[in-house]
Amino acid sequence: LWRMLWSAGDSDRKLRINVPETSLLEDGAVHMTIFTGKDGRIMKRARQNTSIGSIKARLLAGLDDSQKNSSDTPTAVVYAPGDVAPQLIDAGQLVNTCHTVQRRQQNAFADAEQEARVPLLIQEHVPPLHDIRYAVEYHRSVSTREPECRITCRRYDWRVRNASRTTSQSSRGPEIQLTDEALMDEIGRMVSSLDMYLFQQQKVRLGSLKCDFVPARSGKIYLRSFESVAWLNPPEGWFA
Repeated sequence: LWRMLWSAGDSDRKLRINVPETSLLEDGAVHMTIFTGKDGRIMKRARQNTSIGSIKARLLAGLDDSQKNSSDTPTAVVYAPGDVAPQLIDAGQLVNTCHTVQRRQQNAFADAEQEARVPLLIQEHVPPLHDIRYAVEYHRSVSTREPECRITCRRYDWRVRNASRTTSQSSRGPEIQLTDEALMDEIGRMVSSLDMYLFQQQKVRLGSLKCDFVPARSGKIYLRSFESVAWLNPPEGWFA
């Protein structure tokens, strides 16, 4: 799915969804980086801006010295083969992660534990408004034309909640209720636009999708992660 979103950067019909800056790695090398442009459409970084060094620089650029030295300031989200869940990391851990990637680029790891620490994906951390995220379950059966979309509000783990409390109230953005119907409707529209894009541009049809959205303090809503996907009409070469 991240690859398909990356392909959206070349499409004439741009996909309008907010995504954090997200980099996909293969064999320790950065394969692609996507982000959302100022016009709200998914864009792809130029090849010269997808080195692990440039990714690290962009993710650290918005932090002051105290945040760079704090273990309570989440900086990025890392998905690695050895993890059962995404790992939220601080600035120091991000630097160590990037060093691991650079070592992997220079030498193939023979040790399985070392290899399992090489990330598959490095993503900008979007501080969540009110420490919450929205879990989406999207389902379409063969016998029904209209898909079902279930959206559930959930809390982040304690580390994100603690980090959020250190932020001043003035930067928290507009107040919302945890069951904000307008926000949930907007998430539903974004999932529908993703479904339509996949069908019209990629020629694939979703059967089910589980993903997470994050309302940011800026007022924007970000597609943060994919948990699972099943296809009625799978992409070419899909094997599972």
